[in-house]
Amino acid sequence: MAEIDRWKATEFRLFLLYCGVVVLRSFLTQSLYRHFLLLFVASTILSHTKLSCQFHDYAGRLLSAFVQGVAELYGKEQLVYNMHCLLHIADDVTCYGCLDSYSAYPFENKLKEIKRLVRKPSLPLQQVVRRLMERDRQSTGVCRKQSKGAHAPYSFQREHCGGPLPDGIVYTKQFHKLLVHDMLLSVSQRDRCLQLLDKSIVVLRNILQQSDKAILVYNKFNNVTDFFDYPLPSSALGIFEVSCLGASIYFCDVDSVNCKCVLLPASASDKSSYVALPLLHTGGTWYFAVMYLVVEFLNGSVEVVPDIWLLSDGKSAYWPPSRGKKLISDIQEKRVPDSSWKKCGVKQVMRKCGKSRHVYAVFCSGLITVSNVKKSYQFCWC
Repeated sequence: MAEIDRWKATEFRLFLLYCGVVVLRSFLTQSLYRHFLLLFVASTILSHTKLSCQFHDYAGRLLSAFVQGVAELYGKEQLVYNMHCLLHIADDVTCYGCLDSYSAYPFENKLKEIKRLVRKPSLPLQQVVRRLMERDRQSTGVCRKQSKGAHAPYSFQREHCGGPLPDGIVYTKQFHKLLVHDMLLSVSQRDRCLQLLDKSIVVLRNILQQSDKAILVYNKFNNVTDFFDYPLPSSALGIFEVSCLGASIYFCDVDSVNCKCVLLPASASDKSSYVALPLLHTGGTWYFAVMYLVVEFLNGSVEVVPDIWLLSDGKSAYWPPSRGKKLISDIQEKRVPDSSWKKCGVKQVMRKCGKSRHVYAVFCSGLITVSNVKKSYQFCWC
């Protein structure tokens, strides 16, 4: 943090999406940390390809609450233009896709490669153009023969024979690295933390090849819990606090991998506990659950509806044309509204409903206020 004035954009991105949520917990008060979590959760949703499509309205409400909290917690003088821009990010994502689809990070990362093409101080632009033209001629002028395995789904790299091997597997090839659909899995420390489809957080120990299959050998963390629970459980975003790495050897097919993770120490004092955060660009199935709200409509009816049915202004909500069992199915499956659904006026979004198990009113636009930023509202997840 002492070098923050020298950070580049990619370093700010690393802090916002990965390191900040872990580092700041030890240094900020509870109210300030919860305020930062609003920005972190919203940024994570809007940076993910799938989540940004379905939950951009929810992320927009979190950002609105964050901006409102800035005035109370840090002073109105901090409400500068950049803070105001946060209010429009969710709308930009609606128009242009997730944040990474139109960010300038790829251009900044390309600068290092371009710099290596310059060999002397004079005429740098001409040098870059010539080197790029040379590369184009090489790629089009050389006829590369396609090997039989060129279109294989996996690429095994760096064969070895050091183990470990699970019981029952004797004759097999072992590798240090595996390339799967542009995702590199490796037994090296920086690439070996994975999240499986069953939400297990594991550490990769070996990669095996059996005929045309890739088998992963790993150790598993025995304790997996939520790292935070505000404004939603961290497990909804695939983020977990883990500890107690077991010594038992397990193995699975590579198709059981959900995504790669960044593994960071949970605190400077506790070296046995870690935080596993999914790498957003490695895809994976996300566990973001839809929140249920208890809504009282203007006609007097009280219904339990998914959060995504409530419009961002909090004054109306979508309602499906279905009836009976189909209506119940739409609610249980959290169906995404379409053009055939009508908009119904909302009188209030209640925080309690004795007739329903689903919710205690939660962080919807009708309840977001500056004072709520400091309160520990809890979500109820189904």
